[in-house]
Amino acid sequence: ELLFDLESDPDEQTNLASVTAHADILAELREKTAAESIALNARREAFQAAVSTKERGSARKAGKGKK
Repeated sequence: ELLFDLESDPDEQTNLASVTAHADILAELREKTAAESIALNARREAFQAAVSTKERGSARKAGKGKK
C-alpha cells in the first residue's frame, strides 16, 4: 500500500502507509476503496444483465468468425 502527503511530499518520496499516526486515514481509504469496488461490480453485473455479452473469440472458436 502507498500513502503520501502530497502537500509536504509532492514528489511522493516518503510512503506513510506503515506510519501508525496515519492508520486512521489509511483505514478510511481502505473502506472507501472497498465500497467503490462493490459499487463498480454491481454496475458491471447490471450492465451484463442488460446487454447480451459474449466471451471474446467465442464466435471464432465456434467456426463463425472470419477466416
